[in-house]
Amino acid sequence: MPNPAWPSTLPVPTSDGVSSDTLFDNILKSQMEVGQKKRRRATYCPDVARFQLLLNKAQYAVLDSFYSTTVQEVGPIDWKDFRDGSNCTYSFQKKPTYTLAAPGADLWFAEVELLKS
Repeated sequence: MPNPAWPSTLPVPTSDGVSSDTLFDNILKSQMEVGQKKRRRATYCPDVARFQLLLNKAQYAVLDSFYSTTVQEVGPIDWKDFRDGSNCTYSFQKKPTYTLAAPGADLWFAEVELLKS
């Protein structure tokens, strides 16, 4: 059975609105008598994609339901790589956070972090 896909009713972040970084610093540095030694901490260091979405009330409900019910907070998501557009698999790094965009407006900013598998 394929993984769920990002809901089509949600906006897609533009590539210039996505930041990508590694989950942790994978370089271990040790000072030696003759200089500095560097080595990798692990053979694999996953990437994290961070982005913000502007959602209306219905889209807020879709994202919240997708996170809580569809992927049950930890399940994989099939989507596209923001750097080159290729297919890849993500999972939520943490629960999306929501901030009201403006008082009286029914618009929300959602901060999303996805871990690339």
